[in-house]
Amino acid sequence: MTTQTDASAPNRSVPDIAPRVPILRLSEPVSGVVAVAGEVDIDTAPLLEDHLLGLAGSIRLDMREVTFMDASGVRALVRMQDHCERDGRSLWVHACSPQVERLLHSLGLYEILAENDDRGRLAVA
Repeated sequence: MTTQTDASAPNRSVPDIAPRVPILRLSEPVSGVVAVAGEVDIDTAPLLEDHLLGLAGSIRLDMREVTFMDASGVRALVRMQDHCERDGRSLWVHACSPQVERLLHSLGLYEILAENDDRGRLAVA
C-alpha cells in the first residue's frame, strides 16, 4: 500500500514557538533595599535566590513592581529568610504589589515576611 500526499492539503506541521524569556529585574542594594520587578516564578525564583545569596547583611525587598509570583517565588523567600536567620541576619519584604500582598496573606506569611511600618502595615503600591 502506498501513501500519497496532496500538495493542496494544509500544512500540519507544528509552528515554531519562541522560548519563554524570564522576566525579572533585580537591583543592587540601595540603602539596604533590593528592588525586585517583574515575574517571580519557577523560571526566575532561582535567579532571585542566587542574587540574594550574594548579599551581605540584612535584606529588605521592595517588591512593588512584582506583577506575578507563584509558589516557587514564595519558596525562594522562605528559603532566603531561613538562610538569613541561620547567619544572624534578617530578610523582610519592605514593600510589595497588591498581588504579592494577597499571596502572602493567603499563605499566612504576611506577618512573618513583612517589614511593617509604625502603623503595623506593609507599604503597598
